[in-house]
Amino acid sequence: MTGWSASGLGSRLTLMDLLGKQEWGKASEAKRVVVKIGSNLLTEKGERLRGDWIAARCLEIAQLVKAGREVVIVTSGSVAAGTPLLKLGRKPRTLPEKQAAAAAGQSVLMGTYDASFAAHGLHAAQVLLTRDDANNRRRYLNA
Repeated sequence: MTGWSASGLGSRLTLMDLLGKQEWGKASEAKRVVVKIGSNLLTEKGERLRGDWIAARCLEIAQLVKAGREVVIVTSGSVAAGTPLLKLGRKPRTLPEKQAAAAAGQSVLMGTYDASFAAHGLHAAQVLLTRDDANNRRRYLNA
């Protein structure tokens, strides 16, 4: 796998570097892999998506899928993706501004993932969950 650029560290780290050889051995045998991608990694200064970085991660994830892994991505970034569309000239500060940026940015974020995965013959999809989904067994099993 290509190394991940750790935000603010200025170094190239692989998942094996982060986990250590013993833990990586366990992780590499997993049937399902959950990848959490936060806004600091997805964005440039929290203001716009890093499409090249997302494309590189999608390549790595596509390799896992083609190796038989089920991959779930938990991602942030909709506010950062939507902020330029609001043309505020700054980051959103109020709750309504953040909600508007998230609403505008969600389709941009998903479109970026879908285009990046399409290059590898895969598609992105999203599952939107509420707190009630986590509290109701039938609903969380379906998610």
